[in-house]
Amino acid sequence: MAYLARRPGTWFWRLAIAPVAFVATIRTAFGYQWTDPMFNAYNFGSGLAGVCGAAKVLELACYPNGLLKVGEREPGVIENPAIELEQLNQEIHLRRGTGISPSEVAQERGSRRNPIAAGFLDAIEALTTMRGIGWQFGTGTDIYVPPETRDTTNKARFWRQTFASFLVYFVLFDVVTSAIQLVPGIGTPDGGSIFAFGGDNLLKKYAISVAIEFSTGVAFILGFEMVYRLVTLIILPIPAFKQEPSFWPPLFDKPWASVSLHEFWSKRWHQLLRQTFLVMGGYPLAFALSLVAMLLGFLLGTFTASGLFHYWALYGMGRGTDVQCLIFFAAQAVGVMLERVWKAVTGRRVGGWLGRAWVWIWVVGGIQWCINAWHERGFAGGMLVPPIVSPARFVVFPLVQPVFDALGVPVTLPLALNA
Repeated sequence: MAYLARRPGTWFWRLAIAPVAFVATIRTAFGYQWTDPMFNAYNFGSGLAGVCGAAKVLELACYPNGLLKVGEREPGVIENPAIELEQLNQEIHLRRGTGISPSEVAQERGSRRNPIAAGFLDAIEALTTMRGIGWQFGTGTDIYVPPETRDTTNKARFWRQTFASFLVYFVLFDVVTSAIQLVPGIGTPDGGSIFAFGGDNLLKKYAISVAIEFSTGVAFILGFEMVYRLVTLIILPIPAFKQEPSFWPPLFDKPWASVSLHEFWSKRWHQLLRQTFLVMGGYPLAFALSLVAMLLGFLLGTFTASGLFHYWALYGMGRGTDVQCLIFFAAQAVGVMLERVWKAVTGRRVGGWLGRAWVWIWVVGGIQWCINAWHERGFAGGMLVPPIVSPARFVVFPLVQPVFDALGVPVTLPLALNA
């Protein structure tokens, strides 16, 4: 599908193949599982990937002219040929003094466009592009790119900075997830409820559940950034992919600083699945309600699709689904609409410290039952980081254990040697 989406005149074939590709994607994602409970979290990831892939199949099938990059009038053909000539001249200028003649540069550029190689690379890029940076579907849709703190003018320096940040995210992710696994029940493959602590004391019960939920949210952010930067480190140096540092901006922009739900979900939270949710629900429901309430349909469809995305992924863990995941994400559309009503009535946007409290109530308060559904299925109890490469088990826990012993804290931390 991705290959055909980057070839002109293939709409009929993509429509014909789409049903088979859709079913095959879902069947592969949910039909094959990790049977060891220690790896059940990977089944959740497989479910997420399967739903995302199925949405990608539908998206690629629906472009009449194929999936186009910025400046293209059809796949591989740019709108303004002068741009391509300028790019060739720039490369000739950069190669000056290297002993390579202009004709050899032009020939090399032509060899890069070997139909088979170009088609393969195009297919990979079309299949893996998420935010639409450099693609037409990512323009004109208010896509937000977080500010960059790394040096994008020097690829080698950017790579080193990315590597350093990857190590930081890896260590922090390992420490946070290892700490979560110390919680009784939740830290086992069988799973447990975040509401199982505190007894009849509601204040204590929900204080503990919020602490576990917040730690889980932090782990998600760290995990996303860790994997994203690892992929950046692998892909960026490969010449065939012709990647630039500017193609790999950060994923998050301090989501804890959001002053409205609109800002949280449209800017500060990661936008990797934005197009997936638009295809799954935003566009279809907006079209269905176009004569009545397009904006309402767009918001409700997008957030409901997000809920279904997480709802179906739970099925991959082999313990059924939980409608609370669907309810949480669908309810975010209601919150965003209430912000629009507030602006219409008062003339002012939701913001300031009250806006920040509003976001925390809707997100941190509401997502508890969704995260509880994940933990009840053993999401955090499996092997997220192999003990043999765990900084927490090799360094952090051995340093903390004597402190616990001296303070009389009855906790035995798992170490690398006895993992």
